[in-house]
Amino acid sequence: MSVDAAFIEALFYISLIVLAPAFYKVSQITTRYLWNRYVSDVEVVVTTKRNGVVVSVQRIKTTGYVVDQLKSVRGST
Repeated sequence: MSVDAAFIEALFYISLIVLAPAFYKVSQITTRYLWNRYVSDVEVVVTTKRNGVVVSVQRIKTTGYVVDQLKSVRGST
């Protein structure tokens, strides 16, 4: 049983078309992670209020691990 070369080539291009959205999404996520981790210098301000009164204000830089910083802020108040 022989397999035609055109059939193999068609399967190759069909698989590229099917996998293209996944490659796009992975590259988008990777680019966003690298940009936010190593290039961005934005600060997030977390304001804690109790009964409408500001209790504390914390500034978090987005170049670090934001989740760890938020946990440390949560534990300190």
